[in-house]
Amino acid sequence: MNMNGCRILIVDDEPLVRKSLYETLRADGYIASMASNGEEALKKIESKGYNIVIADMKMPKMGGIALLKKIKSNFPQTEVVLITGYGNIETAVEAMKIGAFDYVTKPIVDTEIKIIIDKIIERNRLIEENVDLRKKLASSTRDRFHKMIGRDSKMQKIYTMIEAIADSSATVLLSGDSGTGKRLVAHAIHVNDKRRKDKPLVELSCGALPETLLESELFGHVKGAFTGAIKDRKGRFEQADGGTVFLDEIDTF
Repeated sequence: MNMNGCRILIVDDEPLVRKSLYETLRADGYIASMASNGEEALKKIESKGYNIVIADMKMPKMGGIALLKKIKSNFPQTEVVLITGYGNIETAVEAMKIGAFDYVTKPIVDTEIKIIIDKIIERNRLIEENVDLRKKLASSTRDRFHKMIGRDSKMQKIYTMIEAIADSSATVLLSGDSGTGKRLVAHAIHVNDKRRKDKPLVELSCGALPETLLESELFGHVKGAFTGAIKDRKGRFEQADGGTVFLDEIDTF
């Protein structure tokens, strides 16, 4: 909430006090309105809404304390500043326990009330920033990523790391115990790579590959290159041209 967007309602049964404060706030760029008593103030709050209400403690029909209770009950986001005479300061302090933001004593000093308004605006700004940050944090905390599921901090780091390395040309080593999801991570890296995601992802389980067939599986062969080579065959690297080769259980080589 900035100064120009701050809506302030001045509630006082004394026309001179009401008008003087109205003119002061309008001159400073605030959107100010006036009401002569609590009942009129409530109707205006219901119809237009206000960020701040500055109300006198003693007014006919509905005084400042009663107005404060109504506002906090029905419009909790609206801040209330009370205007009080010297003899009502103890009552004003009690009103702050009910929910008043602050109070000013008569005669009203313009600089004093402006300082209080600035404090309200700054506090509301910080609250809004905090809400925005919480929303951003909530949106950045993912329940799943590709085919992986998990929202704790360690999983969030894995998701972020995958996004960071996916578009690189680096060779990636995935390590971890059996069943921890290395294959899922490999697939996630592939589909998050803008250059490779539409190209093949070729998998090769090294643990199931006899050593004698290693070269043939990786690089291919032509017909007659060895016994049993009855036709030309593309190797895994050629099959994955432009895409990704995932060598599973590479430690068995």
